[in-house]
Amino acid sequence: MALARGSSTTVRVHSAQVESLTSAGSAAVGVRVIRDGRLGFASSGSHHPDVLAETLAEARDNCRFAEPDEHNGLAEPDGVEVVRQDRWNDAVISLGMSRRAEIALELERLVLGPDDRVTSARTTTYGDGWGQSALVSTAGTRVASEVTKASVSTQPLARAGSETQIGWGFDSGRDRSRSTWSGLHKRRWSGPPNSLEPGGPRLRG
Repeated sequence: MALARGSSTTVRVHSAQVESLTSAGSAAVGVRVIRDGRLGFASSGSHHPDVLAETLAEARDNCRFAEPDEHNGLAEPDGVEVVRQDRWNDAVISLGMSRRAEIALELERLVLGPDDRVTSARTTTYGDGWGQSALVSTAGTRVASEVTKASVSTQPLARAGSETQIGWGFDSGRDRSRSTWSGLHKRRWSGPPNSLEPGGPRLRG
C-alpha cells in the first residue's frame, strides 16, 4: 500500500499587484493485492478510513478476475538500512499567504530597479509546496519520506530603442530563505552594458 499527500501554493504578480494566488492540496492511495500469482490494484484520492476500506475491497475484487502470472510478487527488504535525508523545513509550512505575496512583489521590484531599460516584467512568481508519502507491504517494507520546496521566477522585459528582449530567471530551494533568491535579479543583468546576459544578444539603442 502506498499513501501520499501534499499541498502547493503559487503567487503571480504584475505591475506591483497580485495577479493570482492559487493553493491546492491532494491525497492519494494505491493498494496492490497479490494472491496465487494474480494481481489486483485499486486507487483513490482520499485518506478517509471508509474510502481506504473500499479501495482495499476493490483491489481484492480485481485480483479475483486477473490472469495469474508467476512473476507477480512483492519486493522483500534487503536488510540495508535506509539513509534518512532531511528535506523538510517547517518555515515553508508556516509561511503566511501575505508573506508569499510580499516575496513575489519584492522580487519584481528588485528586477525592475538596477537597469532603466528593464521596463516591466511579464510575470514574477513565488511558489512553494510540501509532500509526504509512505509505502508498506506484508513482505516487510516500511518506508516514508517528506519534502518541502520553494521557488521564485521572473520574466523581465528590456527595451532599447525599437527592440525588446525577454529575460528569464529561476531559483529554488528547500525553504523560502531570502539567501536562495535575493541575488536573482543581479545574476540576470550581470553582462556588458549593452547585453541582457553574458554572451546574449545585444540591444541596439
